Amino acid sequence: MLAKRPKRSRRHVDHYGSLKYSKQDVAIALKVNRGFKSHAAKALGCTAKTIDEYIERYPDLLRVIEAAKEAGLDDAESSMFDHMDDGNWKATQFYLATQGKSRGYGQETEKVVAKTYNIKLPDNFPVPTLDALRNVTPVAEAIDVDALEVNQT
Repeated sequence: MLAKRPKRSRRHVDHYGSLKYSKQDVAIALKVNRGFKSHAAKALGCTAKTIDEYIERYPDLLRVIEAAKEAGLDDAESSMFDHMDDGNWKATQFYLATQGKSRGYGQETEKVVAKTYNIKLPDNFPVPTLDALRNVTPVAEAIDVDALEVNQT
């Protein structure tokens, strides 16, 4: 009498040593889950240890993880640029602090000392009224800056 074939276990290898998931199944799960092994394992119905065993058996799965994480970073950067385009100053500040170091931006805050300037306007300097300010056109008249007296205190 022939022995009954055992049922497939929930483990990734059955009793005959066959893999439960193909390499492509694992690669797709890793790609869809942005390279997160625990999420890929959950999607496949196995453990993260199982994913690690597949990676050990198929080292080129590491490239799938790296590519998935790079794609996730690209998506995050794209989203951040969208926020910057929408005028989100925090996104702009974050970008400058992390990517603008070569231009003098960074996470370190510098102490800025405020300076006060006393500016004496000429007696004939036109002071606009509130109504005039409300009706300002984009074209502004040139102001003779040299005629202003500036005293630093």
